[in-house]
Amino acid sequence: MKNKGAGEMIEETAESLMKKGVPARTAAYASSMGYLRQLKKK
Repeated sequence: MKNKGAGEMIEETAESLMKKGVPARTAAYASSMGYLRQLKKK
């Protein structure tokens, strides 16, 4: 797989957002969209 560890990166980002008080669903959505945006830039 080209993007090994994609799930780990998204999970780490979501966890850090939740520590800042962001709700779980919002954190998961934001981190996955951020990851997809990062892929698009490559």
